[in-house]
Amino acid sequence: MALKFKCAKCGGDIVVKFLRAGEKAKCRKCGTENAVPSNAPEITNEQAEAYAKPAAKSKDDKTAPAPLSCVTCRHFEDGEDDAGKCHRYPPDNYEYPIVTDADWCGEYVVKN
Repeated sequence: MALKFKCAKCGGDIVVKFLRAGEKAKCRKCGTENAVPSNAPEITNEQAEAYAKPAAKSKDDKTAPAPLSCVTCRHFEDGEDDAGKCHRYPPDNYEYPIVTDADWCGEYVVKN
């Protein structure tokens, strides 16, 4: 399950899949760090993936940047089948979480 809440600064939706209440998530719209509220409602992973997908763009739009996603994050380690492991935090159960291009933790850092 994922959590959904509003950014305190711009009111944009923030959806996180791997963070818990009290941990920081960065707003994709304005960049403000927000603490995940303890009363954030849970949403399904399918609903969370819908928020992570970039908006459709026209064929003529060649200036749009690559979407922010786990696959383009510096914490992402490639795996198989367009999936990999997030190395942002140490694993709880001796396994790093498996993530895909549709996942988003809110702590994206550009790969160097």
